[in-house]
Amino acid sequence: MTIRIYDVSIGELLAKSGGVEFDAVEKAASLVFSRAARFMDGYCVATHLTNVCKPFFGDTNVLQREGLVAQYGKMKQKVEQDNLIGLILLGVNTKEILIDYYPTVQGNIIALTVDSICKVLIREHFTKSEVDTICRRTDGFDTYYPAVSSGK
Repeated sequence: MTIRIYDVSIGELLAKSGGVEFDAVEKAASLVFSRAARFMDGYCVATHLTNVCKPFFGDTNVLQREGLVAQYGKMKQKVEQDNLIGLILLGVNTKEILIDYYPTVQGNIIALTVDSICKVLIREHFTKSEVDTICRRTDGFDTYYPAVSSGK
């Protein structure tokens, strides 16, 4: 069963393994990144996702000192400034890319993976309206949106 990001709780979204579906606006912005390898030699979505997530979530000492919420706030700014929401949308269905382990004060260990980071970032730190706005600002959005919105 496929789900949409804002139709379920964050717990349900995190428990879902793949199968997150996008609306036409989200899909057009994500296509900019998924098809970038056709136009940029050596481009890889997984590498780009890792390179975006790692500076914010790849250092356990920083995470423990500043907290996860602060790092999500910083990553949100980066995504907004660089119009990377299409890439982050692709990240919600990306599996098995571990960024780091985060030990909680309760003694639990949280695996910070690309998909969990992207799911929490979008669901908990962006409104649907913000996602749509940034999607539409993505370079190349207008190339894919007409076909996606008409169902082609």
